[in-house]
Amino acid sequence: MDDFKSIPAQAEVTDRLIDVIKNLPYRRQSELLDLLEKEKPEKTVENEQRRHSRKDTLLPVDYASYDKSFRDFIRDISEGGVFIETKQPLMPGHKIAMTFMTTDNQHHFKINGKIVRDVQDGIGVKFDKITSEQTTQIKAFLSRI
Repeated sequence: MDDFKSIPAQAEVTDRLIDVIKNLPYRRQSELLDLLEKEKPEKTVENEQRRHSRKDTLLPVDYASYDKSFRDFIRDISEGGVFIETKQPLMPGHKIAMTFMTTDNQHHFKINGKIVRDVQDGIGVKFDKITSEQTTQIKAFLSRI
């Protein structure tokens, strides 16, 4: 997946899926439905209330996904994740590696995350495998902004 522009839009994928499923025999449709219902989707921001309140900020962030690197801005942050303002077409479920520094230049973070939502103006990223030290540092930073 070197070229993100080749990733089809969500509406296009949904339309293609519906067409394929409609053309399957009823028995296969039923089997597919059973299979999909067994796989519970991971909760996303859209279907669960946020656990952590977010604070507005403007932090430069470098991040990478699938051997592509980007530089954009974190628009809000919480103990659990960030919202990155971007026009990059990144899909929910993709893992990214982020590097950013707090506005007071006290803490430099290298944190992994997982994209949990993709909207027109950016991506919501949930922190993944964050250490207790990073959690403490993020809480301290949040208390100052």
